[in-house]
Amino acid sequence: MDKKLKEMLDLSKLNKATEIEKRFEEISRLLFQEYRIKKGEVLYDFLQIEFYYYTKGHEDVITYPRTTDAGKWFFHSSGVDLTFLSECKNPDFLKSEEVNDNYFGGILIQAIRKKDEKGVVSDIIGPQKTTWELFDCFDAFEMKREEFPLIVSKTKEEKELERRKRKITFNKNDEKEILKAKQRFDKGYPKFLDFLEADYQFIFKNKND
Repeated sequence: MDKKLKEMLDLSKLNKATEIEKRFEEISRLLFQEYRIKKGEVLYDFLQIEFYYYTKGHEDVITYPRTTDAGKWFFHSSGVDLTFLSECKNPDFLKSEEVNDNYFGGILIQAIRKKDEKGVVSDIIGPQKTTWELFDCFDAFEMKREEFPLIVSKTKEEKELERRKRKITFNKNDEKEILKAKQRFDKGYPKFLDFLEADYQFIFKNKND
């Protein structure tokens, strides 16, 4: 990954929600217009991504906690993220109403467009299917570069941006779902409701699509 993109994945100096949301858009444009994933001879363009980031002033508690450098693949129950610079100093922060110094998050890869060695194009839709496609099989005895997906630069492609609400399934009228969410987020439940319909999903389409 080149220096420009990796620097953009450090949000730790941003203090306002508006600054963070602006960075989401800037990173989206970079990923969709100037970068792709390469695995061996197979190329993948980004089709759909979602942003998750927790910090003071932007307490998106839906984000999975982590401590990582910027630009790592981070696996969780929903799929795989490209990480922001992250530090979760207090893993029990949801049990407290006090402000904490945690900052962490990443970009969930939801859909990609595959172009194989023969030039055949196909779309992989869904975060789990995307994860299986990119990380399906590795040699158990030898590290082989061609088996590992890497983000690489490409010739810039002008694409249109669509911004939508994230795909988070939650029924506000279902008592069982409410109870489950309160148990998971504890003191952070009000923040969960605040960010539930955040428009942090980004989709780019070619003008001819």
